[in-house]
Amino acid sequence: MIGVIKRGRIHLVALGLGVGLLALVACGSEAETPAANAAPSGSQQGLADLAGVLASPAGSAAYEALVRNAAGTQAGANAGIWVSGQGEASAAPDLATLSLGIVAFADTVAEARTSAAEAMGQTLGVLKSQGIADRDVQTSYFNINARYTSREVTRCLNGGEAEEEAAVLPLGAPEPPKPTIHLEAVGRSTGSECTLEREQVVLGYQATNQLTVTVRDLDSLGGIIDEAIEAGGDLARFQNVSFSIEDTEPLKDQARAAAIQDLRAKAEQIASLAGVELGRLNYITETGGFAPSPMVVMERASFSAAAAPTPIMAGELDISVSVQAAFEIQQPEA
Repeated sequence: MIGVIKRGRIHLVALGLGVGLLALVACGSEAETPAANAAPSGSQQGLADLAGVLASPAGSAAYEALVRNAAGTQAGANAGIWVSGQGEASAAPDLATLSLGIVAFADTVAEARTSAAEAMGQTLGVLKSQGIADRDVQTSYFNINARYTSREVTRCLNGGEAEEEAAVLPLGAPEPPKPTIHLEAVGRSTGSECTLEREQVVLGYQATNQLTVTVRDLDSLGGIIDEAIEAGGDLARFQNVSFSIEDTEPLKDQARAAAIQDLRAKAEQIASLAGVELGRLNYITETGGFAPSPMVVMERASFSAAAAPTPIMAGELDISVSVQAAFEIQQPEA
């Protein structure tokens, strides 16, 4: 039923195009005819001209061409066998990216900055001694900010004079209620009262300097991590290490070839099961490629590198490619 409706629409479109084309031809023919010979009415003359043009060899051929083009446009959008293929290729990574840094805390901004600068200088010296080039070291984050804690303050009014009693609370402790305390209960003069309040207090200042380091010799990766952490001491922080492949094009070529082979096999199987033959390739596109980067996450705490060397395993990375294609359906020969 759907096919009949589509064919009907195709013929209607073609007929409309044909009528429009023939109308233009008829109008041109009518314009060339002398006014004295135009005896029939305009509509009757137009229909007669259209019928004459349709009956002519040129008009008939033009109409058939319009029908074929309309049918091809409508059916060609969905006709054929559409398939997708996937391919993968694997290889060992040849790059490692480290995220490490220094965090220093002090009473003043200047002291925090100085401590962080000294520890970072030692860390950079270790990286350079391990053969890490300057182009492979980048500052990814730098910040100096105040750190706060909270304290409870009891403020009392006694005869117009204010008295305060403070108790420092640990950072992040929940805020207590703020009751009104009558001083008769603690032996003070009647009419005086105290309020319990909470305020922020600056504990000190924290300087953070974060690096992104590219390591090209993976055999030395564990030693670089250990020595960099040891150089930073208790101020050292290590976030994670991730792996990648510098040149993925050869792997993409392998994955693409595997994807097209997979696509072709699927198309041939579909055609065989449907009882038709696979025709020529009309359309093909690559719909995506993906190269995951495995990441080893480590704690944001300093640790000693003096115990045992840090084992780091790179493993393998997979490159995947997807393709999509459309083939014509070729009817089997009788």
